[in-house]
Amino acid sequence: MPAILRKRRHRHSHDDQLSWLWTDAVYGSYRAAMTIVATIMNSATGQPIQKMTFGRMPKPWASFNLESGELVTADRVHVGKPAPGKFVASVEVWVTPKNGG
Repeated sequence: MPAILRKRRHRHSHDDQLSWLWTDAVYGSYRAAMTIVATIMNSATGQPIQKMTFGRMPKPWASFNLESGELVTADRVHVGKPAPGKFVASVEVWVTPKNGG
């Protein structure tokens, strides 16, 4: 969804001049930029289970449902280093599913 931008007046506290700031009227573009795509990893086997999208960085104690419907709690969250010249880092959420993944 494209962002709808509009101007709004903003008064700086350090001086009496008015300036115009661009604000994002629709927060969809901001939300899309901040989503985290993580690989859900099985702690017992070390194998990936699925990819999952989070609205923000998951906490190590976060609980969520897998595609299979099983409720799991994150054991740990690992954030890798971005590749040279890139800004995107890999995120892995390690879980221990009861049914083996």
